[in-house]
Amino acid sequence: MAVPVCPYQDICFRKAPLFAGLSEADQCRIHQLVRQRRYRPGEVILREGETGEGLYIVRRGTVKLYRTSRDGKEQVVAFLRYGDVFGEPSLLLDEPLGVSAEAVEPTTICLIPKRDFTALLQTTPTLAFEFARVLARRVEATVGVIGHLGRHDARERLRGYLASLARGTGRRTAEGIEITLPASRAEIGKLLGITPETLSRRMVELEKEGLVRPRGRRVLLLAEELLEE
Repeated sequence: MAVPVCPYQDICFRKAPLFAGLSEADQCRIHQLVRQRRYRPGEVILREGETGEGLYIVRRGTVKLYRTSRDGKEQVVAFLRYGDVFGEPSLLLDEPLGVSAEAVEPTTICLIPKRDFTALLQTTPTLAFEFARVLARRVEATVGVIGHLGRHDARERLRGYLASLARGTGRRTAEGIEITLPASRAEIGKLLGITPETLSRRMVELEKEGLVRPRGRRVLLLAEELLEE
């Protein structure tokens, strides 16, 4: 009878994109370094200006990344879900974080301490390559968001955001593509740079046109044209 390579059945990041390409032996080795932490909705994981402890991986729940302006206004940068990572600036540059991270719902985080993760990058080429790809995608996504906000009105911002969710985590059904909004409309409005009232009006417009069917935080996309750039 074959002996399993790894005795751990519940590796927290097994299907996360950053680690999915690693061998089971490498995953098992990394899992032994992980510290798991749980957070309540609204609980701050990291504050802007702090130095992170290592690489943070979302295992369960949703994390909001945001900046706070001098006048106290909150600008949402991104919502992170299963397999997404954050805390990279402190890892690579030894600099304070430029954003705060907060749990949107009950959330579990896997933390790999900084010293351990930097050592892994030096000894695990596959992980180093995938980590570089994660950083490149993060930069590309940030540039895309900035460009989209600058060029489009509220309707197009919302349409583009729904399309990005559909392409990333959408589930095809007999009626269309079902997506789940990662946070409340107020929070998503902060990400898109529009008020909750404007977001709701634009969502109603899309619904009246037969393009979407909102169901609370779930939205059914009924038309393929929504996915067009």
